[in-house]
Amino acid sequence: MRLYFLLIIIFVSCSSSTIKKIKDKFKKPKKVEVTKTKPISIDYGPSQKKDTIFVDVTDQLGLSNVVSVRNYIVDVNGDGLEDLVILPDYYSTPEFYLKLESGKFSKSKSVFFEDSVKASFLSFDDFDKDGNLDVLVGVFNQKTSLTQRPLSIYSQKSLRSSKVFIKNEKFNFDQILPIPTIATLDFNYDGFLDFYMGTWFDLKENGKVIPDALVIRQKDKMKDATGILLGEEDLDANIYINATPTYGVSHCDVNNDGLVDILVSASAGYKNKLWIGEAGRKGFRFTNRATEAGFSDDKEGFLSLKGGGNSTYSLCTDYNNDGIMDIAQGEVSHDYDPETRDRSSILTGEGLKRFSSFIRSEYISDGGKLNWTESDQRATWFDINNDAFVDLLIENSGYPPSTRMILFQQEKTHELVEVSKKAGLDIVNPIGSVVFDHNNDGKMDIIVSRTDLRDKRIEKRLYVFENRSRNKNNFIKVFLEGTKSNSSAIGARVIVRDTSGIVQTRWVHGPYGAFPSGHSRVLHFGLGSADIYEIEVVWPMLENNIAKRTIYKKPFLKINSKNILIEQ
Repeated sequence: MRLYFLLIIIFVSCSSSTIKKIKDKFKKPKKVEVTKTKPISIDYGPSQKKDTIFVDVTDQLGLSNVVSVRNYIVDVNGDGLEDLVILPDYYSTPEFYLKLESGKFSKSKSVFFEDSVKASFLSFDDFDKDGNLDVLVGVFNQKTSLTQRPLSIYSQKSLRSSKVFIKNEKFNFDQILPIPTIATLDFNYDGFLDFYMGTWFDLKENGKVIPDALVIRQKDKMKDATGILLGEEDLDANIYINATPTYGVSHCDVNNDGLVDILVSASAGYKNKLWIGEAGRKGFRFTNRATEAGFSDDKEGFLSLKGGGNSTYSLCTDYNNDGIMDIAQGEVSHDYDPETRDRSSILTGEGLKRFSSFIRSEYISDGGKLNWTESDQRATWFDINNDAFVDLLIENSGYPPSTRMILFQQEKTHELVEVSKKAGLDIVNPIGSVVFDHNNDGKMDIIVSRTDLRDKRIEKRLYVFENRSRNKNNFIKVFLEGTKSNSSAIGARVIVRDTSGIVQTRWVHGPYGAFPSGHSRVLHFGLGSADIYEIEVVWPMLENNIAKRTIYKKPFLKINSKNILIEQ
């Protein structure tokens, strides 16, 4: 018994000591002061100062609190004033804002569709050449889309004091395709616009790559003409071996032979296509000459099957005024991409080959950082200071806060210098940019929206940036009207010669790039201190198998400050 008693005493003694130590450890701690850290402030732009070129005038024009992702400049009601049409979201019902005599915009209840229309993108034109405005409604048609439908065209009709868009059954597109981009062109020069539909991965078919489609209107019916894109529909073991996931389409006469060519921007490392138009005994056809021209990809990825880029757009103009078409090419690229992956580039035309050739100058806007993304979604060539040298506006978007609007200003040496922040345009996540002269002062203004993609702290909104450049340079506005050719003269080449000897060349586009917005139809040329000498228009029309050319000299027919050039 003594042994057990001793063990109990020892146990109790140890337990009491342990409890005391535990209590000591849990004494009330001393008060520790915690310094609160301020949240990191992110400047989403724009940088607006007294001397910035572009000034935010959104509120003054009655467009505060407007949210959009696609913007379209078009005269909706035929009063001679350019109105604004928006898509508020990526798949949404269009809204119409009419321009008032005061210069402000007002949301209209008198312009609408006959049914509940939703769209991924729009394109306005007079597709049936009846003198009334039409609108093409495009839907991306992915697996997650609640409503999948083919392209459709609505024609405007007057109903009392309203303008109503009614579905035009003559344009019976029947294919439901994953279409992020479309180009309207008249490749067969019959006076009616044709439709090149770029197709992306078909997620309904487990991401299958399918051919692009070319559709023409013939005898009031839509006809599939994809077969003239040589090799596009070639099959091997149920795989379209030449198909690519197309993200952007545009067109111009790359090799200056009088026939339209088609530029196709492909994603996921696939190589871009350059469809060169050819006319022969069997009619018109297109052959892919991208490799020969150096358009398909850069040299680093040339030997790789998927050594291209994530291409988003290709946009023609003659930026250096040498008479040869050049191309701005957009890419999505990251710091972790392999060296073989293409970067955004300026392709300066050399004109040395039958199918043209280019000097490729790649660029990235990394800000000197190790971790960066360049995500150039869409671009616009226009002259910000009327010096006769076009500048380049780029929607670098989708990876905030590093992806911001880019503005390259062209020097007289043809060097492109980045001036985005200085110009007051450095907004994060730009989308839907369009250019037009909102106040009719001869200086091109910008409408652009901002999205909250990948950062919900960003305020979604629309901006109107007014051009306050102090230059006093001359300019001329040109508005083309086709008669035998298509109404908007899409596919025309316009050559402006001034008294100083500078020759500027522009191509008339319709929609271009991925999920396109729509610019003003008015062509704007800065002239510097010179005056206009003559304007030559190469119309999208053939006479005796030769492109129709007309030279116009002063005085021009002038309406609402626009010089109207009618096809003769």
